[in-house]
Amino acid sequence: MTGSVLDIRGLTKKFGPATVLSGVYLRIDPGEIDGFVGPNGSGKTTLLRIVAGHPSIALSGGCSGRMTLAGQPYAPFSPREARACGVGFVHQESVLIPGLSLEANVTLGRERVHATRWPLP
Repeated sequence: MTGSVLDIRGLTKKFGPATVLSGVYLRIDPGEIDGFVGPNGSGKTTLLRIVAGHPSIALSGGCSGRMTLAGQPYAPFSPREARACGVGFVHQESVLIPGLSLEANVTLGRERVHATRWPLP
């Protein structure tokens, strides 16, 4: 068996005096598709924001613990940095467009574009 794609060990996140995540351990292996289910306030979104480099994490004091991605230390400072590493997630509120493949729906809005001058000649 190869190593994990994402390995999280002892992840803890506090917002002021409130501990939102405490000692989270998570391992995602190659080929897995994982979903997070739990009641409101259980930390699902906070965990995914940490993994995806959401700026609210750094702005609120960061977190402790360790993450590795493909065996390398991983601590993205922005969603752009996370995406450059191949990491992203789909929110449950995502509205899918019928007729588009799953891949096309997930990557919608992330297409590479080239700047042009307006108005076009």
